[in-house]
Amino acid sequence: MKFFMGAAAAALLLMPRTATAGPVEDEADALTRQGVEHFKRHDYEAARVAFARAFEMSPRVAILFNLGLAEVQSEHAAEALIHFRLYIHCRDADPAKRKILSAKWFDRASAEASQIRVDASEGETLYLNGVSYGVGPFGDTIPVPPGKYLVETRKGGVLMGSGVAIAVKGSVTLMARLQPPKSEPPPPPSSAVVAASTHASDDQTQWSRGKLLTVGSLGGAAVLTGGIAILFAVSSAGDADHAHDLQAALPSASACALSPLPDGCADLKRTLGNKNTHRDLAVGFGVGASALVLTDILLSALWPATTPERAIAKSVTVAPAASGGMVEWHAVF
Repeated sequence: MKFFMGAAAAALLLMPRTATAGPVEDEADALTRQGVEHFKRHDYEAARVAFARAFEMSPRVAILFNLGLAEVQSEHAAEALIHFRLYIHCRDADPAKRKILSAKWFDRASAEASQIRVDASEGETLYLNGVSYGVGPFGDTIPVPPGKYLVETRKGGVLMGSGVAIAVKGSVTLMARLQPPKSEPPPPPSSAVVAASTHASDDQTQWSRGKLLTVGSLGGAAVLTGGIAILFAVSSAGDADHAHDLQAALPSASACALSPLPDGCADLKRTLGNKNTHRDLAVGFGVGASALVLTDILLSALWPATTPERAIAKSVTVAPAASGGMVEWHAVF
């Protein structure tokens, strides 16, 4: 075990100073040196805190490697597994250090951490015990400390599914299908109109020219607006497929948090922005088309018609809430 710890300390990286280093980099370098000293003295928690602060100030690949080693030694295996994954897939990572992680430390972190695999759809945000873990779909497992987790997926603030996961040390918990939220049953009907009939022949009601023009124009506008909504919806779906392909090409779901950004992050961000814009436009035009259709229907029903001098007799049958019998009302409209 002593040799094992000595090899870990020897693997730690110190960042060389550059000509353009500023005050932030100076402080990050100082924290990194402190972390290395803590690590050599086997004070792994103090080393982890120092490396974490240094990485937050200056997110460099060398600090990321040091942080992962300190985390796995200080019983923060889930965080270590996340940072090891980032380091292995980083373009600027040292191949020798990559090999060290793959051969030894990655397996140790996997054995001590718990992992959850969630089948989240495109655009759904994953929450574990109320904490956001990113937007699906997820190409890899999610490292977490062992314990019980409320797993939820939400899209646009709406709960899409939920479940409970028991994360066990050294194993992967599969949440392949989350249960959709339960819908409330509709309220029982009260007094309701059961039947209505109009005793008027077709030749008794004639539409005025103004009504025909207005209703026809609203109907045409509704069709045009609905067509535009469909076009934007198709564009949004195409953007979603493109974003899925770009995200699948990235090394991990959180790769775009690194600096420098991996290839494809800029395209992914732009594609997601286009998808959201097209989706919002599709929703807006869809709502507009629905409003035009509703207005058209109401206008057709309520616009006074040109009728003969005699009135149209209508009979409406109503079922009272507290009675099983039927009451028929006759009225002249």
